[in-house]
Amino acid sequence: MIKGAVVSDLHMFAGRTRAEYVLPHLHGALSECDLLVLNGDIFDLRWTTLSSVPATIKEAVAWLEDLTLQFPHCRIHYVQGNHDCSQSFSAALDTLVTRAPGFSWHADCFYLENAAFLHGDCVHRKVSARGLSAYRKPWKDVRKRGRAANACYRALMRSGIVEAAPRLYFRPERMARRIMSYLDRNDHAAASAVEHVFVGHTHVPFHDFSYGGRRFHNTGCALFRHRFNLIRFELGEA
Repeated sequence: MIKGAVVSDLHMFAGRTRAEYVLPHLHGALSECDLLVLNGDIFDLRWTTLSSVPATIKEAVAWLEDLTLQFPHCRIHYVQGNHDCSQSFSAALDTLVTRAPGFSWHADCFYLENAAFLHGDCVHRKVSARGLSAYRKPWKDVRKRGRAANACYRALMRSGIVEAAPRLYFRPERMARRIMSYLDRNDHAAASAVEHVFVGHTHVPFHDFSYGGRRFHNTGCALFRHRFNLIRFELGEA
């Protein structure tokens, strides 16, 4: 059996993350896993507190490379989200693949056995791969937000609005329906074999939600006022 773990939405380097508190839990799980899926928005290039986006990308790649060295037995698959899909970061991930044989990355989706892993930012409306690319366009050439914008966002976080809105809008059933629509449009054959779907993006954790004969799982996030939901799984034959 393939023993794995999946996380998303750590939003590392953003001022509102609490990734430093949840990473020890991740490291503890990896000592017993063959596979780790980093399911998007692991790093936050737009809201970084570092000096620039290039500096953030450099630190992000260093973190990933260090992770491969700490857990050489564990294959690592990186699935991009909207906050970490910049063209510059994609190029840096290509370079990392050449240095770290156990590391792979995927622009939008990763299939393994009877499972699909995707960030989940296809849930805002029914979209194809082209529609998702259009949605992500503002993040492709992302720029670091300034202090004033960061201060406003922190104020929204403290108000609870950022936490409450996704819970009201992204109900598990709506999310499951739109995700399957996206997968079916882009690779019907692969989607038809899927029994488990692992997503993030909405910051609303849930586990083992049944819809359309499939099980859906959301890994939550590592932001303040939200719940982190590291999920461990076993799939097929190794």
